[in-house]
Parts: sequence; structure tokens; C-alpha cells
Amino acid sequence: MALDSLRFAHRFDQISGSAIREIFKMIAKPGMISFAGGNPAASALPDAECAEIARDVLQKDGKRILQYGATEGYPPLLESLHAYVEQQLGCAVPAVLPVTGSTQAMDLLCKALIDPGDVILVENPSFLGNMQCMRLYQATLIPVESDENGIIPEKLEEALRQYHPKLLYTIPTFQNPTGITLSADRRKPIAELAAKYHVVVAEDDPYRDLRYAGEACPSIKSFDKDGWVVFLGSFSKIISPGLRVGFMAGDAGILRKCTVGKQSTDVHTANLTQAIVDQYLRLGLLPNHITSICRSYKAQLDAMLSELSTFPKGTTYTRPDGGLFIFVTLPEGIKKIGNFAFYNATELAELELGSGIDTLGSDAFMNCRSLSRLLLHADPGQKTGLRLLLAQLSSDLEVALSGENGVWAKLLFPEYYESYDEIAPAHIFGRNIVGEGFRARQSFREDVLDFAQYDKIFPQACVDESEATLGRLALDRVRYAAELSEAPRGLYEEYLKAHSGYLIRRITDDRDLELAEDCCSRKFLTREDVAACAMRAGEADWAEGAAALLHLMQQYFAEKTPDERYSFDDF
Repeated sequence: MALDSLRFAHRFDQISGSAIREIFKMIAKPGMISFAGGNPAASALPDAECAEIARDVLQKDGKRILQYGATEGYPPLLESLHAYVEQQLGCAVPAVLPVTGSTQAMDLLCKALIDPGDVILVENPSFLGNMQCMRLYQATLIPVESDENGIIPEKLEEALRQYHPKLLYTIPTFQNPTGITLSADRRKPIAELAAKYHVVVAEDDPYRDLRYAGEACPSIKSFDKDGWVVFLGSFSKIISPGLRVGFMAGDAGILRKCTVGKQSTDVHTANLTQAIVDQYLRLGLLPNHITSICRSYKAQLDAMLSELSTFPKGTTYTRPDGGLFIFVTLPEGIKKIGNFAFYNATELAELELGSGIDTLGSDAFMNCRSLSRLLLHADPGQKTGLRLLLAQLSSDLEVALSGENGVWAKLLFPEYYESYDEIAPAHIFGRNIVGEGFRARQSFREDVLDFAQYDKIFPQACVDESEATLGRLALDRVRYAAELSEAPRGLYEEYLKAHSGYLIRRITDDRDLELAEDCCSRKFLTREDVAACAMRAGEADWAEGAAALLHLMQQYFAEKTPDERYSFDDF
């Protein structure tokens, strides 16, 4: 094909299609009930009220609504929205900006703040959709330790000191995907830490009104004295996701930059949907609507919690007071995963399993397109269920094998895809497999991983796979060299030495000094490479990294002075 040589921007190297958007395709099918996406129930959508409002606003203000509008927002909504936001947050806000769903708010914040390599702190786990947005801006994502009460302020401060992030992203209330709520006593310290370390907090709170029990917590924004917190809100979960109306509230200077960014994105959020939301607020319809949907959602939550009590002994799960999410942790010792167990769980990004899985049901992991990391508790030579799981996945999968003594192997199973060509008129279908990930998935003797077979794919992979894939594959293999013989080790090492640019980008983008020292000690990098890495770190405002890299350069590649020209070690 003519486009085979087309090179897409590097920002897409590690990005596939949005898993969240795939959910929407599935739930659009009649009769489909999805537990994966946190979507409002169809019965909760006020279609009749919205239809009536739409007719009314078009009759009264149709000419203005159907024309281009201001990026800053539909004027009547700006007025009603400001009042709504201040009532919600319990504090005054300098500025508000209507946006096309709160996902656009995150995109605009990244557009305004994030340069490639900048660090964003996130909860672990966090909302996949916005993490994808962050990765598109080539941010480095660092998880912050949390517990049943949300982000731990002490751990947050450690991360702030270590990584010097630009942004902290948090969903403080009924978090996606855990359902956890950040406790009231941790919200003020987070606002104070943001001011102390000059980091912007994106307080994403779309589920705030979906409370079925307990008392509401004050917003993080209400403790913000200096403008470091930007509140992201949405009407998707409480009125309609199809209207695509959200908002940002915070410092006027930050929102001004976001407005400029929005001008080149969609010009403005649709006037009609803004007008519908405006009238929904002005007519006082929202409080009763929220009461009604919370009553319905509470019944559904209770039913779900009741069913979870039938799960295997040792299963744990969160018990949220609201929102749309429950986080389930299965016990160790699971041997069987049934049919369709994770089918269409498109937000499932990481998985931790014991070695005992010996049965995997039909389509158990089908369409788990976001599953990219697997931690498998297994000892060397042990039979595992890895082969079974890999057979249902075609996307990139990083696998860490961990035994009693810690991680002993890290492997990358690259993405692949299959296609079928019909040869008419005989109607014979030819099977085409693209990507070395398929062959990597065949590297097993029964249920024991065959490392020698796995290593054999690398020379062919060097023809077909990208540098990003090959670099990850080679680096993990030599750093966790389980059963790695000399011949493939040499191939991996030569590849890394020949592609030092990949290592430089990896070190600086991930701000990984441990990797830097490892690459120096193994001589994957030259003195000139380390100098270039230090320069790139400096350009990325990673001063600590630049200094450490210069120290490594002196440590591993020190040039001899004239007085040191001769040494007994030279003889």
C-alpha cells in the first residue's frame, strides 16, 4: 500500500485507541448491560425534559444558538454555571470555562502545562481515559501510594520532592476505578502541598453528587489559597453524557491559557447543549433529578454488593458510599477463570495473578485492549497460566515474573494482528499474521515458558518491530536475564548500544536514574551519550537528573589527566 511508509508522530508510539470509547460502542447495542464503563443508566437520562428545553431555547434564542459562539462559553450558562460552581465548591472561584466534557478539560490542562517528559502524579490505579490523554502529551506518569482513604499526604510529599511534577491528577470522590473517597482530613494538606511545591492539582470530581450515604467532603479547591487547584466538573453523570458539557473552575490565568488551547480544538462547546444545561440549572430541575437517580443507583449498588458476597472466599472489594465503581481483588489460589470473566473489561490495565491458573474459560479476556501489564507470581521453571492468557490477547503485554526472591524475569509480548484474505472463486481464506507478538506467544513447553524460543524471535523482530518495542524487549531481557544464553545476550546488548537514543529518551522521559546507572555500568551508553542525556534532562527542567548524570559520566567515563597518563594498572 502507498501509505505503508507513513510515519506517525512519536506521541502515538505507545498509544492505542481509547478503551473507554470502545465501551460506548458495545453498550449502544440493544439489551447490552456493561459493568465496565461507569455509564449512567438509560433510565436516569432526562430525555423528555431535555427535549422540551431544546424546543424552548431554540424558539427563544435560536439565531444565537445556531451561530458560532464565544470560546469562553454561552453567556447565559456562564452566569448560571458560576453560581452553581461556587455553591458546589463552597468557595469563590475567579473564573469558569465550559468545555466539551471534563475529558476535554484534562486535555486543555495538558496542552497548557505539559511538555514532553514532564511528570504528572496520579493515583494508583487511576482513570484510564485521562491517563491516555496525558501520555499523548508525552508526560511521565508516576503513581502515588494510596490506601482506603485515598492519597497518603506523606507519600505525596515524598513524590513531590523526588519528581518535581507539573501536575497532580486526582479523582477525590468515589474514584474511578476504585470507588474510594479521599478523606476530609487529607484534602486540606493536599492543597497546602500544592502551594508549597508549586504543582497544579487537577481535582476531577464528576461523581461528587452521586452520594447515597454519608456526608459530603469539602472540595480540595475550597482549601486553595493561591490558585494551584483547578476543579474539573461535568454534567455527564448527573444530566447526560451525550450533551458533552463539563467545566473548569480556577485561576483566571490558567483558564485563559486553556481558552486559547480550546480555540484551536473545537472553537467552542456546542451552544445548544450549553443552553440546555443552563436552563436545567435555572429551572431548578437538577436537585430533584439527582435525588431520583441516587435512589435508583443506591438500589443497584446494594444489589451488586450482595452478589459480590458470593465470590470465592478471600475476595475483597470496596464499599463506596456513592459513585459508579466497585474495585474487586480476587484471592490467591485461584485456579480457574470462567467464561467471559473479564470480557469487554476495556479499562483493565494491570493484572496480578498467582501461578495456579490452569483453566481459562472462553473469551475470558476478550477485548481487554488496555491490559498492558501483568505481574505473575511464579518461580523459575514453574508451570503457569500465562500461555492460556496470552492466547486471548493480541496487544502489547509486559509480563513480570516474581518468585520468593523478587522479580526474576521481565518480558514484552509485542502486539500483533491477524487478517484473512479470501481468494475467489474458490473461497479459500488465507491467514496473515503481522507482528512478532504472535511468535512470542508460542514460546512455551506445555505451560512452562521457553526462554530460548522466546529469544529466537528477536532477529526477525528487528525487521518488523519499532524501536520503542525492540528497546523495551531488549532492555528488560538483559536487566532480568533469566536463562539468557550468551548468543542472544550479545544481540540484545548490541542493539541497545546501537540505539542509545532510545535509552536517552527512556531515561529522561521516565526520570530513571537507576536505569541510567545500569546503562553506564553495562556500557550501553558512551561518555558522549551520557553528556547528551544530561543535556536533555536539563532541557526538560530535570536539574536533579542532569547533575546525577554528569556525576555518572565522571564515575564511569572519567578522562585521564596528563598526570595520570601512566598507571601500574596499564601494565
